[in-house]
Amino acid sequence: MGKKSKRNKQKQPDTVGSASAANDGSAAASTSSAAANLLRQQTSARSSAPKTKKNGKQTRSGGSGRADVGEVTELLSRSGMKNPFTPTSQAEINAITTPPVASTDKYDPIKAPSGATCWICLEGPDDGKTEPLRRNCACRGDGDNFAHLKCLVSYMSARSEKIWIGKLKLEAHANWLTFGRPWESCANCKQYYAGRLREDIAREYCRSTEGMVGGLKVFRHVTARSWLTKCFLQDREAYDRDMVASEFEKLIGLIKSSYALYTCDRWATNPIMEYLRGSLQQLEVETYHNNSNFDFFELFRLGREDSNETEKMRDLYLICTKYMGLAIEKQDGLKSTIMYKDAFARKQMEMTALQLQSQLASIEKEFSYLDAKKKAVPLPDLAKSREEERKRVLELSEKLMNVHNEERGEYTEAITYGLQHAQKLMQMGCENPFEILDLLLKLLPKSLRTLGPSHKLTKNVQSNFQQLVSCTRKAALRDDVSKGYFPALRYEEDCDIYIMNVEGNEDITGNELACSPSELILQTGAFVECVDLNGAAHLNGKRGWVGSFDVKTGRHKINFEDKDIKSCLVKPDNLRLLFFDEEVGDEGEVKKTASNVEDHREEIDNEMPDLV
Repeated sequence: MGKKSKRNKQKQPDTVGSASAANDGSAAASTSSAAANLLRQQTSARSSAPKTKKNGKQTRSGGSGRADVGEVTELLSRSGMKNPFTPTSQAEINAITTPPVASTDKYDPIKAPSGATCWICLEGPDDGKTEPLRRNCACRGDGDNFAHLKCLVSYMSARSEKIWIGKLKLEAHANWLTFGRPWESCANCKQYYAGRLREDIAREYCRSTEGMVGGLKVFRHVTARSWLTKCFLQDREAYDRDMVASEFEKLIGLIKSSYALYTCDRWATNPIMEYLRGSLQQLEVETYHNNSNFDFFELFRLGREDSNETEKMRDLYLICTKYMGLAIEKQDGLKSTIMYKDAFARKQMEMTALQLQSQLASIEKEFSYLDAKKKAVPLPDLAKSREEERKRVLELSEKLMNVHNEERGEYTEAITYGLQHAQKLMQMGCENPFEILDLLLKLLPKSLRTLGPSHKLTKNVQSNFQQLVSCTRKAALRDDVSKGYFPALRYEEDCDIYIMNVEGNEDITGNELACSPSELILQTGAFVECVDLNGAAHLNGKRGWVGSFDVKTGRHKINFEDKDIKSCLVKPDNLRLLFFDEEVGDEGEVKKTASNVEDHREEIDNEMPDLV
C-alpha cells in the first residue's frame, strides 16, 4: 500500500521538455512540411487527397502543413516506398554487442541522501537495490528526482521509440526527428544532463541503437554517436585528445558510409528519404564543428600558457581551420536540399551558420599568425586590422547570444552563449566594462533559477562574475606603494574604513589592516562610486572605474559608466569601492551592480577638470 500511495503522488511527466529548439544531439527537430507536401503531391494522382482516420472517421488531409507519422506512413505505403519509422526489430536488438555501462555515482556532484528512491521504479537502497541513485541536471531538493541509470535507460529508450514511430509527439513543430530528446534532457526539470551521468546516458543511447547500423534506421545511431561526441565538449580537460579524435573519426566514417542508404536511385523521388539525407548532412556539419571546437580549446590553452610548442599549436590551428572549412562547405550545401524549404529547419540552419562564422572568426583572430601561408599585414595597418577582427568577433558573438535569447531565453543555450559573449568581452576588452557586468547580472539569476546553484554552468557564471568585480578591487598604501596592492575585503561604512587583506606581507603585522579611503591608491580598473562631492554634486552616486592615479594632484582618473559624463580627476576621499551581494552566490534580488575589465580601450580626453 505504501508503494502504491507513493506512486500516486509521483507525477509522471507527459512529455520530455524541449531542452533545445533543435534537438542538440539531432540535426533536425521538425518534420519537414516541405517533404510531406511533396509526398502528398506524389500520391495525388491516385486520389484527390490522402485519406486519414481521425476520431474514427475518414478525412482527407490538406495540401499543406506538417504531417503526423500516421499520414506519412500511409503516404509512403500509397507511393510504394519503404517506411523507416518502424519499431525496433528483434534482429536489431540481438545485434547489440556492447556491454551495459557500469553505473557509479563517484563523479556525480550530488549524492542521494539516505531514504531516497528512484523516481521511476520508486525503489532504493532500503528496498535492497544496490545500483546507485543518480542525479546531475537542474533538479533540486534533498531526495527528489534521483534515478537508477538502468531505469533511466529503459524509460528513455521507450519514449524515444514512441517518438520515432509516431505514438508520442513532443511539440507542435516537432515530430519523429526529436527521438533523441529523452536521452538528452531530464524529464522533470527539462534541462540537459551534465557530467559523467550525461556521458553514461549517451553511451547507453549509442548501445541501444548500434543494431540499426546498415539499415534505414542508421540515422538513429548516427544521432546517438553525435550526442556522445558532444558530451566530450562539456569537460574537455577530462578526456584524452587521441581518444576523442578517434571517436570523431569513427562518427565521420559512419556518416559518410550511411549516405548510400538514403541516396540509392529508388529513393530519388522519396521526399522523406531526402529529408533524412539532409539531416544526416547537418549532423556531419555539427561533427566537423565540434571536432574543431575541441581542438580549439587545446590551442587556446597552449596560447594562454605562452607555450613554446609552436609546431603543435600550428598543427592544431590547421586542424581547426580545416574542419571549420569543411563544416561551412557542408552547411552551404544544405541550401540546395529539401530541408531548406522548411521554415523551421531553415531557421535552425541559419543559427548553425552563425555559430560557424563566430567560431571561425575567433580562431583566426587569436591564431592566424600560425598560418605560414597567410600574407603578412603591413605594420602600419596591423593595429587597424586587429581592431577590425576584434569588432567582427564581438559582433558575431553578440548576434549569436541574441538569437539564442530570442529562441530559448530560459534554457541552457541562452545562458551558455551569454557567458561566452561575456568572456569574449573580458578577454578582448570593451569601451564600457559595465556592459559585461550588466550581462553577467542578467545571467546569474537566470542560471540560478533555471539550473540551480550546484550546476557547473551556474558556477562558471558566478566565477566570472567574482573575477570581474574582485580581481582589481585592490589598493596600495599611499605612504608606501612599494609594499604592493592588497585586496579590499570589505568597507565598514559606520567607521568609513576599508579592511585590507595583508596576509603574507612580512612588513605588516597581522592578516588584516584598517585604512581610510584617503590612505589608499586604488588599482587601475577598480570599480567605484562617487560620494560626498560638493563642487560636482551631480556626480554623487555615479559609477565608474579607475583609469589611473595622477601623482601630481593625488587624484584618480575616473571613467564613468554613463558615456555622456566626461572622465574626471577625483580625490580618494570621494570614491568608494563597490561590493556586491551576488559575489557570495545569493539567489535573492540584485541589490547592487558594478563591473571591471583590466584592459579596457576607451580613449579619454586628457584635458580633465579637477573636482573640488
